[in-house]
Amino acid sequence: MKQKFDALRQEKTHLLTIVNDFTSRLTSPFGSNAGRTDGVSAD
Repeated sequence: MKQKFDALRQEKTHLLTIVNDFTSRLTSPFGSNAGRTDGVSAD
């Protein structure tokens, strides 16, 4: 039972890491280029 719980917890942490990475990737271009229209640093 404990092993299953540990696996679930690891999976949840992994998913949270993916979600956090995804949201930061989504928001960072808009945040860093907020006052810019030339789009030099857009990749």
